[in-house]
Amino acid sequence: MSDEESVGRVVYGLCMDTFPQADTPSEVSQLTGAPLVQTTDSDRRGFASVAQTAVVTPSRNDIAGLPLHEVTFVIVDLETTGATPMNSGITEIGAVKVRAGEQISNFRTFCNPGMPIPEFITEITGITQEHVRLAPEVPAAVQEFLAWANLSSTHDTILVAHNAPFDLGFLEQACITHDIQWPEPPVLDTLRLARKLLDRDEVPNKKLATLASHFNAPTSPTHRALDDAMATVTVLHALIERVAGFGVHDSAHLLSYEWSAK
Repeated sequence: MSDEESVGRVVYGLCMDTFPQADTPSEVSQLTGAPLVQTTDSDRRGFASVAQTAVVTPSRNDIAGLPLHEVTFVIVDLETTGATPMNSGITEIGAVKVRAGEQISNFRTFCNPGMPIPEFITEITGITQEHVRLAPEVPAAVQEFLAWANLSSTHDTILVAHNAPFDLGFLEQACITHDIQWPEPPVLDTLRLARKLLDRDEVPNKKLATLASHFNAPTSPTHRALDDAMATVTVLHALIERVAGFGVHDSAHLLSYEWSAK
């Protein structure tokens, strides 16, 4: 796929014909006090062992009021050798950069995790030791991704992931381990936003595969990084259109809405 290949255009700010019912009390409780990630909605095996620290993204003055069609979203997904950053490695990074609903670039690289890939991980992802044998080591791959993504705490770019604590946990751990500066970008978690916007009568769970199917994503999640990032793009666009029905039209309000309680 070419970096310039378009995935279509979504005009942000248009509302869907119908909007979700209010979250149930249990979902509100999850959003306001419980850990961000639950194993029932995780696409990753064994994620219960990961430290479930919420990715707090306060509104920043530099992006306050920036219309969503002017924001660059960098949607990222990782494949790894296991569930926890402390004793697992990154095997693949895939990402898509979109603005105004249009894909402008994509990124993909295998990573040599510096450790064997367990057989069950190969069964899930299809990534073998041969795929990563000559691939860049994790610090080089992460630095290449960060240079491509052009993230910073003062830039008009939002980093997006589905189940963000998982992917960001590995990226941040790699930066700590290899003395790479983490840019501390604003972060949007489509899993958290989907839990807030979608009633359980509409979708049975908030797994990426479920949401991608629900929103008719042209790319299905396959547990490969770029495919999963592409599927998340469709989910992000659908959620942005959904949240517009609640008066959310700029980046600051979008980030705040993700963490607000109804």
